[in-house]
Amino acid sequence: MKKVILFFAVTCLMTSIFAQQNNSSMKYDRLLYQTLSAEEIAKLEKDAPSKLADINFDLTHFCYVDSQLPATYIMANDISTYVSPDKTCNIAEIVASKQINHFHYALPMDQTRYTVCPVGNTGFYVIILPSDEFLKQKREYMKKMGF
Repeated sequence: MKKVILFFAVTCLMTSIFAQQNNSSMKYDRLLYQTLSAEEIAKLEKDAPSKLADINFDLTHFCYVDSQLPATYIMANDISTYVSPDKTCNIAEIVASKQINHFHYALPMDQTRYTVCPVGNTGFYVIILPSDEFLKQKREYMKKMGF
């Protein structure tokens, strides 16, 4: 009985240490700081690190900005047509940073093909991953992070 309790205690301790190491080694994207306040981030770090990792991944991997189109895609409307009512679409900032905070948009997503939204007349596109690919990458990332 003592061996079982000792084994359980060691397992819990190792799991706790592993989770803390993953949490402290997580690199947050600048978009996370635009989406959540410092207090919200600190609270999630403490109470729900897996949710914080999920949000960070979602911000950085849901879509990307590029001038090259993927092999198979669906052409959607210009990115400015998807902006949320209380937000603005800054085309120059999107092109300069090559990033977009998709939480500020209602972007369409196809299950198997990339969805492409032109960024004005700049020659750049917001390229939204297919949902199947996005979820596969998210599962791999969360597993890698220990969640």
